[in-house]
Amino acid sequence: MKAAILLTFAALLPACTALAKPTRAECIVGYRLDWRSVKAERADVLNQMEIPNDLARRVALAGASFGTGEAVFLQFSQGCDTKSAKAAEILGYWKAKTRQLPEFVPITDVIRPGLQTIEVQGPHWRD
Repeated sequence: MKAAILLTFAALLPACTALAKPTRAECIVGYRLDWRSVKAERADVLNQMEIPNDLARRVALAGASFGTGEAVFLQFSQGCDTKSAKAAEILGYWKAKTRQLPEFVPITDVIRPGLQTIEVQGPHWRD
C-alpha cells in the first residue's frame, strides 16, 4: 500500500513542478514608445538601445523585442514577480547611456506571447 502511494506521488510530482512554473505572459513587461519629443532618427535611437550580456544575465532576460519601434517587450526567465523592477533596471541603463530616448509608457494589460509582442519559448515557463 505504501509503495502504491509513493508511486502515485512520484507520478504527480512532475505535474506539480510544471504548475509551479510561471506562464510566459506572467514574465513579460511591455512599454509603448512615445517618440514625440525625440529629435534623433528613430533607427539611430533603437540601435543604441542594446542590452549588454552582463545586465541580461543579472536580470534573467530571456528576450527583448522592439517590433516596429512602437513598443518594447521584455521577457524574463526567472523572478517574474519582480519583472517590473528588472525592466526598470534595463530602462535605467538605457537612460544613463542614451540622451535621446522615447517616453516609455507601461502597458498595463496582460501581454500574451505572440508575433505582435514577443515569442520566446523554453523550459522556464509552463506554456
